[in-house]
Amino acid sequence: MKLVDLLVVAAHPDDEVATFGAIIPHSLVLGRTVAVACLTRQADLEIAAQRENELRASLHACGLPGEPVLGSFPDCGYVGPGRFESLAWVWERWGGRDAAKAYIASLYRRFRPRVVFAHHPETGEYGHPNHMAAGWACVDAWDELHAAGDPATPCKIYARSDAADAWHPDWFAPQPALDGRSPAELGAAALRCHRSQSCADAGIRPYLRYRTIRSRVGDDALRCDIFENCQTVEAPCAS
Repeated sequence: MKLVDLLVVAAHPDDEVATFGAIIPHSLVLGRTVAVACLTRQADLEIAAQRENELRASLHACGLPGEPVLGSFPDCGYVGPGRFESLAWVWERWGGRDAAKAYIASLYRRFRPRVVFAHHPETGEYGHPNHMAAGWACVDAWDELHAAGDPATPCKIYARSDAADAWHPDWFAPQPALDGRSPAELGAAALRCHRSQSCADAGIRPYLRYRTIRSRVGDDALRCDIFENCQTVEAPCAS
């Protein structure tokens, strides 16, 4: 069992930076331990291998050693630009909502993360049902473990949000530990590793913000430290 401070749960390769910004290099600069899980896999084995290799390169660019956790839920539900199948359609192909919940619960028990970054279960950021399913799996597993008093329950789950109280860490600030580069620069380099995707050159978008959707340690007061109330960490704020 490898204990980590942060678990990033991505629906697809590229979401670890396209959806979650520079949270991986930002956390590593703070000396935090990070694990990344990617839930879905393409049916085409050649494409699947390409995207998984892009994910590995992305994590290396973020400064994260080791392998991601690769799930086997089918990458499905995308019909065309702005068009998706329903969440129920995805659940059927994922083996049911409980199967996804059980898989995430196993990750919580394996890594004992203090903080989880997850897709938003209600919006899927832009309506993608794989994102929604991944988000609900994270929330469902948290609810079940928390109700049972399981010590593997993460302190908090963050999801992307456009709410007024959403925020992001100051990952645009240059860091001496990165030779004067910022976590956002590393994140942008990581995103460029996903050459098969149209978002590869998008960089870390400044409008990405997050808020807690589950917490057993209270609300964020500082709005600058995702580990607030888990363990004190001083970091610059950006709201």
